[in-house]
Amino acid sequence: MNMRTNTAQNRYDHSTSDQINWPTVGQVQPQLPPPLITSFQPSWFPPPQYSFMSVVDLSDIPNLRRLALRSDLSSRIVSQIEYYFSDENLVRDDYLKSLMDNQGWVDVFFIAEFRRIRGMTDDIDLILRSMGSSTTVEVQVFRLRKRHGWERWIL
Repeated sequence: MNMRTNTAQNRYDHSTSDQINWPTVGQVQPQLPPPLITSFQPSWFPPPQYSFMSVVDLSDIPNLRRLALRSDLSSRIVSQIEYYFSDENLVRDDYLKSLMDNQGWVDVFFIAEFRRIRGMTDDIDLILRSMGSSTTVEVQVFRLRKRHGWERWIL
């Protein structure tokens, strides 16, 4: 019994240094519970399918500039030729009316020789490709014609 009391006394006796070595405040490291979600990747969120990198290769600036200038040139060609075939111009332009065949077609080679068109380009292919976007002038092989009302201008 004496032994038992000694053990019971020792168990509750905190004055002895060989029992429990309690850590001081600076030694205690709080331990957090493990996270429930290790990484947030919801299944309903679609993965990125494109990058935010530039779509245009900026090292190709000279070619892009040439394309922009060509686009501007094309629109100027279309505007000028649409003016030539406009009612406003055809009222007084007997020369253009004399170039029309019995179906109202004019060879693009004649149009390419007009001073303003010649000042823009001498490329027949560029003229024809540009005029493909016109809503008032139609293209057929190497010929141009007013899309609607061409019959009025036949000589």
